[in-house]
Amino acid sequence: MLVGLFLLPRFAVADLVTAMAVSDGQGNTDYSYTLSNGGATPLISFMIDAFAPAQIHSPAGWDSSLVELGDQTTITWIPEDFGSSSIAPGASLSGFGYVSSGSLGTVDWLIFDDSFNSTSGETVGAIASSVPEPSALITLGVGGLFVLSYAWVFRREAQDGKRGRN
Repeated sequence: MLVGLFLLPRFAVADLVTAMAVSDGQGNTDYSYTLSNGGATPLISFMIDAFAPAQIHSPAGWDSSLVELGDQTTITWIPEDFGSSSIAPGASLSGFGYVSSGSLGTVDWLIFDDSFNSTSGETVGAIASSVPEPSALITLGVGGLFVLSYAWVFRREAQDGKRGRN
């Protein structure tokens, strides 16, 4: 029954999810978020996908929880008291965030209001580090070695062919 509520075509309106990422210079980045409610009803839940959160920050009056599926982790923040701690229409709340060693990237977020209407989007956050592509210099170097080795083999075969004719 609760799943049906999420599928209804109604949307919570969060005018803005602003993000800030600050590196500590040791491979960790602190991601912080501010929610601004431009809707008509209070916001009661904020969820964001994150990679390997080492520490989670919550605003006063809000609790966080983690759900891990493989390399992906979803952080969910909900108010301790839905009446007094939710984000009222026209208000903003900062203090949501986490620290991660993942690479900077685009992550998904989801917000619910107190009528279970939702809105979603993308913002800045930590993602799994991908395997870097070889640089153009390495690619050119390997290609150059291949061409030189092919030319050497071709030259040796040509020299052997000339010797065989004599």
